[in-house]
This record gives sequence, structure tokens and C-alpha cells, in this order.
Amino acid sequence: MPWPGWKHECACGGGTTGAPLCRACGARGRFEGWHLDRFESMARYQYVYALKPMGPHRPLADAVFSGMRETCSTCAGDGILTVDGGVRWRSCPACEGTGGRWTRPDEEVEAARRAVLECHPDAAATPTPAFLSRMHFYNLATGEMISSPKE
Repeated sequence: MPWPGWKHECACGGGTTGAPLCRACGARGRFEGWHLDRFESMARYQYVYALKPMGPHRPLADAVFSGMRETCSTCAGDGILTVDGGVRWRSCPACEGTGGRWTRPDEEVEAARRAVLECHPDAAATPTPAFLSRMHFYNLATGEMISSPKE
């Protein structure tokens, strides 16, 4: 599930953490919103591109898909919105939580995906639906993200 981020600008250099208080000096950080964890980000990539989130195909995939999506203006690319004064989050309805929209026709997107798969046939992955509402795990055997069963 997304985690709350607190920006610590104290002299300790704590950066952004999931804790409101700096672990070193105890100063209160500034709430900056909710963030996806690593596995949610990987599952979102797999959902958007229908490709494995990691592997030797990524440089080619990143180049081929470059410029084919635009950042969602509603969520600024985060895919999640902070609600109730920071107490809760929800998936961005404008982009399905993906952080953006395709700017090219479906046929062009699929052609780009096929170009990646021609060079890296094992990069194909099953899209992970509900990537923000379930736990996800990285399958070491297949290189795909898998979702926990529906609760």
C-alpha cells in the first residue's frame, strides 16, 4: 500500500522518510504526500507496458516508449491523490493510478511493445490489475510481479 512521505529539512539531512519525526534529532518533517512502494511501482510498470519491470529489455523499452505517454495533470504523475488532509490516499481517477496517459493510438503502442519483444521475447508479462489495492510480490523464477489473492 502507498506510504506517507515526510520531508526532513533539518541539519541531519534525513531526506524523505515514512516517519513524521527525524530519527536523529526529532524535528518534525513536512508532509509531502503519499508514495508508491517499490513493488507497487514495479506492478504499475507491468500493468502499463505489459512487460516485466526489470531486465535487459528495459533500456530498449524505455527508448521505444519515450514520448508515448504524458504525465497526468491531476496527480502530477504520482498516480495517487492525498485526501482528508493527508490521512488517506486514493487512486487517481483521471489516469487509473498509472500516473499518465498514452499520447499515441493503441496500434502504435502495441507496435512498440512488439518491437521490444522481438529483441527480448522473454520480457512479456501479464499486466497486474489492481496494482494499488493488493500486495505484490516479485516472482524470482519468472521476473514478473504477482498480486496477492483478492482479500
